[in-house]
Amino acid sequence: MLPTKLPEEWSQDETTESSKTELKAEEKSETTEPESVDSENQEEIKRVLPALVETENQPATTSDEFASNQNRKSKLECDFTHPRADICTMEGDVRVLGTNSTILFVSSTAQEFTVSKLRPYARKWENKTMQMIRELNVKQALPNEAPNCTVHHDVPVVVFSTGGFVGNVFHDYTDILIPLYLATNQYTGKVKFAVTDMSWWWIFKYLPMIKVLSSYPILNLDEDHNVHCFPSAQIGLKSHKPLGIDPAQAPNGYTMQDFRAFIRKSFSLERPSTTVVDLKSGRRPRLLIILRRGTRAIVNEDELVAAAENIGFMVVTADPEKTRELPKFAHVVNSCDVMLGVHGAGLANMLYLPANATVIQILPWGNLGFVGRYDYGFPLPDMVLRYVEHEIKEDESTLIHKYPRNHAVFTNPQAIHDQGWATMYRIFLTEQNIVLNITRFKGVLIDVFRTYVQ
Repeated sequence: MLPTKLPEEWSQDETTESSKTELKAEEKSETTEPESVDSENQEEIKRVLPALVETENQPATTSDEFASNQNRKSKLECDFTHPRADICTMEGDVRVLGTNSTILFVSSTAQEFTVSKLRPYARKWENKTMQMIRELNVKQALPNEAPNCTVHHDVPVVVFSTGGFVGNVFHDYTDILIPLYLATNQYTGKVKFAVTDMSWWWIFKYLPMIKVLSSYPILNLDEDHNVHCFPSAQIGLKSHKPLGIDPAQAPNGYTMQDFRAFIRKSFSLERPSTTVVDLKSGRRPRLLIILRRGTRAIVNEDELVAAAENIGFMVVTADPEKTRELPKFAHVVNSCDVMLGVHGAGLANMLYLPANATVIQILPWGNLGFVGRYDYGFPLPDMVLRYVEHEIKEDESTLIHKYPRNHAVFTNPQAIHDQGWATMYRIFLTEQNIVLNITRFKGVLIDVFRTYVQ
């Protein structure tokens, strides 16, 4: 029998105190507004959209094929205990009613009036975030009570949302793309996606990856009025951890190395790993600097670029606009040996780096070590990447122009954390820019440079 409602409190989940602490740390990751789509991309989306969208005129599977699907063993399982996401899986007669926000499990043993509700997005502990996600009804129905199928499919369906924090690279991968890979890679393209809270610009951005995972047009649950019938379904996606995979939980023991190989395949990235550079050849290691604008920006970025070039790096810089140009930017990242940036979502572009590359994370002032390492340090060993961390001093923060030196911002940063996420985020992650002490930081660059030259 399906549970009749979702658990509402942490005490109802099998969630350890340590995992609660980790989830709170992840909650401190930044959010962004959805990316704007320029006119050129809008025209391209319009051009490819007909091939991406399920329409009433597309061919259905034959009745014989569907009859064989109905004869499969029926099974329905829902898991509402996982700390990150709620998941329901079905095998048998599955009927999807998009605009009705309903997925029916049709069985002769169905329990009448059994309804579960879930929001198919992998951040269930963030109540405000989940309120932005459309709620779906998972119901059981007897065959004579279920609506007739209008479109038949002979492949599984995976239902998920492109709402939430889409447009933020950290969340794009942690909350959707990695979980989607885990749910569907095993089908080698023979699976259909049903999406709610549809963001077509987001689908278009990651289209090379989506097309590898599914060979079928996407079903837009927000607008489709058909009754779609499937032999099996997964409603919701399960995320294991930030930018990571737990092979013990993953189908076929998938790892982050497997996922990164999938990325290289999807975007046709050329470099699987870095190589040591012989300086006599005239070549130099390539350093990518992720530049921020508005918050946590490096005020003296020109000095940083000059220092890195003087050490011997070939420096490539990328502002927020450049980082949005996929797959072009993925190739830029893959061409580099080292990526440097201030704590923030831009560091998630590390996924495109070749193996054995180095990520240098600059931590702003404010006791942000655990937050920084949890999001962008701990995941790196599983990706076969190296991690270097540099925490600025208080006199490198522009906060010295906003608060007196005897303020808790400087004397006791943890006291600011203790005031709650909103206060911590506002002061340390929004109000602050960085004037990097180049003399102090130069030693970090020299050590990393020596790793890649002979």
